[in-house]
Amino acid sequence: MYKLANFLIIFLIGVYSSFLINSGNIGLYINPRYFQLSEFASIVCLFVGALGLIYHLKNFQFRIRFSLKEFKNIFNSYFFVIIFFVFAFGFAPKTLSSNIASSRSTENGFFQENFDSIFDTFKKTDESFNINDWVSEIAKSGDIYSFEGRKVDVVGFVFRDNTKSDEFRVGRFIIRCCIVDATPISLLVKSDKAQNFEDNSWVRVRGTFIVEDEILKVQAGEIEKVEKPDSPYYY
Repeated sequence: MYKLANFLIIFLIGVYSSFLINSGNIGLYINPRYFQLSEFASIVCLFVGALGLIYHLKNFQFRIRFSLKEFKNIFNSYFFVIIFFVFAFGFAPKTLSSNIASSRSTENGFFQENFDSIFDTFKKTDESFNINDWVSEIAKSGDIYSFEGRKVDVVGFVFRDNTKSDEFRVGRFIIRCCIVDATPISLLVKSDKAQNFEDNSWVRVRGTFIVEDEILKVQAGEIEKVEKPDSPYYY
């Protein structure tokens, strides 16, 4: 009975992986460079799981001889697996939340890694910089005062981590492998209307860099709510 349950789990993993791939939601969990590997793994799980189920069901002969105690033992052994599949199939995939961003955020919101080549960065202008570009530039520069007065136009989600009442962070997650290693990057935004924007809401912020109390901030000139982009992460 345990072997039958194991192959059922393998098969369901393949089914769920195939569902994520076909629905396009696999990108919410892993970096696109691993898409082909995920497709291969899902096919293997479906194939191995199906073979195992066919073999063991054929030999099982539908004997209903296991006791209630045995059923409880099996349920207890796979309790967390059952919970996982209930949530996996019962709820729509979601992006990482502001709570995770707040708990993983660095002190200044900067992440010391640049995912664009230096050549690509030079080709961009301030108006075309996204959050990742700005965070990379600021981290490399080390001189926050050199950014004063530069124009900012970025899109991200709102979160807070000990920010003032007239401030919030606009950020994105960077995923190098999967959501387990997802790292939030952000810019600190100052606005009299900061309280009008809830955590997890997506916004477009236009403004200018200022420095207050040795902290680089975006003095927002305009903030508007926008739809969550199809690809909410940076890879």
